[in-house]
Amino acid sequence: MSNLKQFFGYADSEELISQDPTRRLTKERVGGREKPRKRFLNNQEIKTLSGILPRSTMRSEYQHLIWLLLATGCRVNEVLRMKWKHIDFEKRQLHIPSEHAKNTNSHDVYLSNFAVAQLRALEKTRTTDWLVPGRSERGPATRQVLTKQVTDRQKKPGAKSRVQDDQALVLPNGRWVIHDLRRTTATVMQELGIMPYIVKKCLNQKIEDKIVETYQRAQLKRQQQDAFKKMGAFLERSCQKRIKPEQIPGVAINSMI
Repeated sequence: MSNLKQFFGYADSEELISQDPTRRLTKERVGGREKPRKRFLNNQEIKTLSGILPRSTMRSEYQHLIWLLLATGCRVNEVLRMKWKHIDFEKRQLHIPSEHAKNTNSHDVYLSNFAVAQLRALEKTRTTDWLVPGRSERGPATRQVLTKQVTDRQKKPGAKSRVQDDQALVLPNGRWVIHDLRRTTATVMQELGIMPYIVKKCLNQKIEDKIVETYQRAQLKRQQQDAFKKMGAFLERSCQKRIKPEQIPGVAINSMI
């Protein structure tokens, strides 16, 4: 409906048609507003995922990408459009340029030891400038490819499948999708005692209150850094995997989370 309204709106403004046939269409009239998803992975499901993910037939690059999304709370497309030049291991930052961000606001994400370990693992398979290249290596992997990697391993019994183990990623609370990882990060951060307004900063979300958005401009970098450290430490505990110092070049042992 959105595409049609834009198309006919353009045609109407250019006087290519006499009347816009979509002028009275609303979301309610064409099926209702889409209900927002509330699905997130709870603590036990994250632990379960750490056990079943390595046993799935999913490529290791996509497995590391899933953990990176959980560690950073980034939007899927923001990470998939990323190049290695956007990663600064010395500053421990992942940079999302404004043209990649959904809200057009550039954003720097602090990289915990856990997040760096995932990037170092991805770096070993590096063949292009893209963080996760597509099959042709001329561009990045698409969201559809990553989505299929997850959904194809959560098929209903009897449904046609393109993978050998179509139940490999089934979790106790039902089907989950890639975008649920971002919601999971936000939920876990709050459960770790991080204030909601800091979580919003970490996830680069727009503030609904225009007055607050206009006058409260502090970036709260130190608080964001602390939040990402706590998230990384939580994922280490959930995976029951301590990040070894040799996995984080340039990081002193006593600085480990």
